[in-house]
Amino acid sequence: MSFFKPSEGCPTSLVEVLVGPWLFAFFGLMIGMGVIRQFQQNGKLPTWWLGSFAPTILGLVLGIQRFSFRFDTLYFSSISSRKLDWAHFAAPIFPLASVVLVLILIKKQIGVESKKVY
Repeated sequence: MSFFKPSEGCPTSLVEVLVGPWLFAFFGLMIGMGVIRQFQQNGKLPTWWLGSFAPTILGLVLGIQRFSFRFDTLYFSSISSRKLDWAHFAAPIFPLASVVLVLILIKKQIGVESKKVY
């Protein structure tokens, strides 16, 4: 049994497909916002800023897992609606977007900090 092959405990509804990856991505995004907030207050990146990506990366792995379930023929035949089919595509998108958003905001904040006059 592989992590990327569906088994008897695989998701069967829209909520089951999306809730895991998106919930981890949401918490990773909130921790990333905390990194940016602390960067604004202290003027330097906190030492734990790379650790803030851990929940988001976990959400991305779960999203890729849900997406790879789609390619198993037995599992794919059990998908009952187009919404559920599209949810398998949407599962890795929000975690990936949250990683990119946090990196863009950190880069933007670095630019703002470099222009500050003390």
